[in-house]
Amino acid sequence: MYQLYPPIFIVNEETNFPDSWEVFCCKLLNLENKTSDIVRRLPPESGVDLFYPGKKIAFQCKSVETGLTSGFNLTKIKSSYNSALTIKTSLGWTDYVVCVNTELTGAQQENFSKALPNATILTKSYWTTLCEKFPTAVQENFRRIIPIKPQTMEEKIQNGFVDSYSKKLKAMLQTDCFDLLLYSNRHNTVYRLPVSSDFKVSDLLHILRNIFNLPKPTQFSGGVEVALSYSIVHNDKQVTLSKTIGEAGIDKNSVITFWLTMQYSKDDKVAQSTTMQMITMETMRRAANPVQYALDDYKVLISRSFTNADNELLQNRNDTYSDGQ
Repeated sequence: MYQLYPPIFIVNEETNFPDSWEVFCCKLLNLENKTSDIVRRLPPESGVDLFYPGKKIAFQCKSVETGLTSGFNLTKIKSSYNSALTIKTSLGWTDYVVCVNTELTGAQQENFSKALPNATILTKSYWTTLCEKFPTAVQENFRRIIPIKPQTMEEKIQNGFVDSYSKKLKAMLQTDCFDLLLYSNRHNTVYRLPVSSDFKVSDLLHILRNIFNLPKPTQFSGGVEVALSYSIVHNDKQVTLSKTIGEAGIDKNSVITFWLTMQYSKDDKVAQSTTMQMITMETMRRAANPVQYALDDYKVLISRSFTNADNELLQNRNDTYSDGQ
């Protein structure tokens, strides 16, 4: 199943969703038409985001970041269409196509046809069909989803809390459980994990730290120490640690971010060593900028921790399937 909105959907070279959607539509339309002539137009684009000169087709790309039909905005689409009319002669377009990442209700489709009788609209089902047609080409645009089993959650709870508290958390998981989606700002994988609405956010953070076994504070050359701080972000806001998941408004199929922030400290002392180091260009560069090199090395440790966790979680999932056969 292809989800055409963040965090599952990504375009690595873009920093915002509207631009990502334009790039994605352009790629799929070129694939569908077996051409490379369909191009993006940079602002001011006057209501034409993509243009296919050979067939004189103007494309307008409108996206809803939540992926919900309720976010469909006909007013903005009509405004862009009216802008496109002002350059119709100079650009030379004859057909106008609107590209959206949602489905439409019957009423929305009817209102669109009335407001723009000479335009065509391509909705979510059109784009997901193209994704299925060109799976290799689009695989980089969708994050992998790895499910975290309830047994894994219980194991990490058992190993991460004192016995009395772990029993309490496991009881919550067994009586009041729902799935949510989680991803990290430091890793591309999305995880589907079971939680209880009565978990405190601090409990969830502790469980996640156990699942991913992220690096502890680490000393690097040049007197630099790097460590991580952790938080949960929901609806672009950091969630208070003392709140429960339910109190934070996180419910079934919510998307939350496991936000990792690197922190570093550097002492003022000159590093002492009893062994002679070979002076190389790499050593000189590290000596000149020890903080940046320490942060880069720590990022490698973070990436390695996530990759190892992914492999373990996938193995657990495969073991489950094998046991069930």
